[in-house]
Amino acid sequence: MSQADLPRAAALGAAIGWNQVAADWRVFLDLGAVQVVDDGGAALAATAAILPHGPDLAWISMVLVRPDQRRRGLATALLQWALAALAGRRSIALDATPAGRAVYARLGFRDAWGFTRMSLPPELPGGGASHPIADWPAALAQDARAFGAPREALLRGLAGRGGGRQAPGGFALARDGLRAAQIGPVIGQGACGLIADLRATLPGPAIIDVNDAATGVANWLVDAGARIERPFTRMVLGATLPGEARHIIAPAGPEFG
Repeated sequence: MSQADLPRAAALGAAIGWNQVAADWRVFLDLGAVQVVDDGGAALAATAAILPHGPDLAWISMVLVRPDQRRRGLATALLQWALAALAGRRSIALDATPAGRAVYARLGFRDAWGFTRMSLPPELPGGGASHPIADWPAALAQDARAFGAPREALLRGLAGRGGGRQAPGGFALARDGLRAAQIGPVIGQGACGLIADLRATLPGPAIIDVNDAATGVANWLVDAGARIERPFTRMVLGATLPGEARHIIAPAGPEFG
């Protein structure tokens, strides 16, 4: 994939109802790699992306096939490319939809933990205690502890697209999307206030992916009017995922981990 392919990659995501914009695809060009199947259409025929997070952990994502090109083995071929490109990594991870989970399990991926996508109401209660991110070293240290690998370039890039909030012991970021802004990651303590304050800065629809273990946050969101959309499962091939998942209140999203 090259810079010239970005509009047609975004068109592929839009065609199948995903939320990514060209800036999301550019992350993989800058920090990882994307393999494409190009049949000359207005949207690419198929894609898969890889995103390394340090020397031991990498993500597979954006495994997309245009509806008219499905059942031709494209997704399997692209997954084989991704696994070959990441050979030797200690842990390879991805976030699977319910339909994809069985496919990845046949390749040896194991369930790690789950999260649930929610659509947020226009306003959330209980904010006001956070501030824009001013202490990046603290935020990056909190994220590295929770996620288990460094990803400063990714996080700073996301913050540049939608802003971020910080409080003692935690932080939250947001970014723009095709159909809704997305809040994530949310790391550490004070999650409800961070989410409420960040939601207040986002015009229009917004979504968040909430760790299934963060039941208090999930219940608070539902009580405030959030709507549950669909589940995801974080899966891993190789060694157990690093980090401390209990501190990940909301991941950055299925694209980035």
